[in-house]
Parts: sequence; C-alpha cells; structure tokens
Amino acid sequence: MRRNLAEVLATAKISIETEYQELFKIIYRKLLFSNYSYSFKQYVNYYFHLVSYRGTATTLESFNYMYGFDFEQFPNDFDIEYLINFCEYWYNLAVDLYNKGISTEFQNLSSFIQKHIMTLMDKICYKRINKNNLFIFVEANKEAIAVSEILKDEPYDVLQYNHHSLKGNIEAKKSLLLKFSNILEPKRKELAIINSSLESKIFGLFNNLNIRHNNVDLDSKHYKKYVSEMDKQELESWYDEIYQMFLIAMLQLEHFKKIDDINELLQKLKA
Repeated sequence: MRRNLAEVLATAKISIETEYQELFKIIYRKLLFSNYSYSFKQYVNYYFHLVSYRGTATTLESFNYMYGFDFEQFPNDFDIEYLINFCEYWYNLAVDLYNKGISTEFQNLSSFIQKHIMTLMDKICYKRINKNNLFIFVEANKEAIAVSEILKDEPYDVLQYNHHSLKGNIEAKKSLLLKFSNILEPKRKELAIINSSLESKIFGLFNNLNIRHNNVDLDSKHYKKYVSEMDKQELESWYDEIYQMFLIAMLQLEHFKKIDDINELLQKLKA
C-alpha cells in the first residue's frame, strides 16, 4: 500500500504544525533579529494597491473577503493542504511586490520570506511551478517531474495533477487524464510493442472509466452500469492509479528510444 505524504513526513519526524507556526510568526510579527520597521503583513497591507492580481480589491482585507482567505494562527482543522495554501498565498504576494522594486528594506524582507518558504517546500518534498503567472506548489513526484521534462506541450499538466486543490475534484482530474490519453494515443502501437499488458490495461481504463467515453448515462452506447454506480472516492482512486500508469508508460516509451544506445554500450562492455 502506497503511503501518503503525511505518513512519510511523520516517519521523517517533520512537524508541519511547527513549520506553520514558525512561518506565521515570521510573516505576522516584526522580526526581532532585523532592522525592518514593520512585519511583512504590514508591508503588504501598505503596498497592496500595487499587487498585479488584486482585481477590484483595494485592500488586503477586501481581497481576503472576496476570495475566502482566512488564515488563523491556531487553526482547528489544520493539515498539509492548509500549510500549502498559506505558503502559496504569501509566496505570490512576496514575489509580486518584490518585482515592483519598492524599498530596499521591503525587498530584503520579501526575499527572506521567499527563501524561507522555498526551503520549507523542499523540506516537505514539494516543487514550485508557474501556472498562469502565479506560483503553486505540488508534490515533488520524481516520475511526474521526469515526464514533465519529456513533454513539450503543457508539461505543467503532469505536475498539476498532484496539486492539493484537485483532491476530490473528479472533473478536473478527468480533464487532465483525457489530455494524457490523447498524448498516448499516437504512441499506442509503440507502447504495445514495449509493454502490451500496460497498453491494454491503460487504454481499457481510459475507455471504460468515463474519461474518453460517456460510461455513466443510460442512453450512451458506452454505458457501464458498474461505473455509473461507483462512488466518487473509488472513482478518484482509480483515476489516480491511471495517472501513475500514464507516468510509467511515458517513461518506458522514453527508455525505448535509448535501447539501441544501451545495447551498443553493453556490447562494448563485453569486449
């Protein structure tokens, strides 16, 4: 059984609660070891009118109200998603205002905040990606990173699948899996040669789990009673499994390109 990230972090004795409290204090309080005049939050309040993505919000408070941001020092329902939301929120503000070239004092503090958050993300095995000129943090799945480097079109889709905001979002995951099936389709014959079992199974799932075809409506020629009655949690679990299969398929296809070079090297090693 694959362990989730929370279990891995617990094994590594990393307390995300402690990390959150430390970051909260850094942002909301004036740093005692520095010569900064204000806390980072106070700076952001003052310069908020310069934020690029503020929309019609004129203050940080109105922005939070519009988009439902409400971070507490001691939240009741704290988990790793809460921490990631908090980091994304303040990291983007830090980057956006840093690029406005405000005061040297603010830029130094902003740079400190950015580095602290990135160090924390690295510590808990998360990776930063740029999505529509805003940064999000996703689990640093080594296979996903490798596949994103292979793909030339929309490489971030592969990484975005791991973003916490997609947890429970069946439609968003389905949309991404449909893209992945379209990426694999032209390579299907090649994949069948390399790994016929994987090719058969992954396309069987693409075609029968309401991804490429409508498998849930009675009037659809692709209707599957079992799929239509499947609960969302089970369906999402299978979607996550298909995602892992897609990563394996892409890596095997990439490896196959190098097989001649590998065979040549082995021949040289025998000489």
